[in-house]
Amino acid sequence: MRTRLAPSFGVLGFFFAPATFARLGIAASGVASLCNVLLGNVLLGVVFLGVGCTHYVGRGSDLYYQGRYIEAAHVLEMSERQLRGADEDDRASYGLYRGATLFRLGDLDGARRWLEYSEQLSLAHPATLRGDQRELLQETMIAVRADLDRRAAARGF
Repeated sequence: MRTRLAPSFGVLGFFFAPATFARLGIAASGVASLCNVLLGNVLLGVVFLGVGCTHYVGRGSDLYYQGRYIEAAHVLEMSERQLRGADEDDRASYGLYRGATLFRLGDLDGARRWLEYSEQLSLAHPATLRGDQRELLQETMIAVRADLDRRAAARGF
């Protein structure tokens, strides 16, 4: 009499014959468990890919608030390529923290560029920044413009 294996082999059972698993000493229930684990990991990875886009903004802002400006600048600079696929909220936050970090490091031109980028996005999409972020943007823009004016006055422009 031939023993029938359980009909559910999940993803792996679809690609491999049940006899293959039997030769390896893996029972049908083991195959189903393995498939469930693999499928769960794949789904978890997909979820993290969707959420992972904002990780660099959160990490950069955390470093900024900790006063670790060089590290924040590095994290944000290395993730600039990801801006193309990011939504308006992430891009506005990215520009804010990149600009504020560059300001703290003394790069006024870079700071102005990224803060204006964030400002333009927040004007076009008012809900992109939280209240505390809008306040940081305004305060930092005032400071950057004041420093740029002082620099221009010192150069005689």
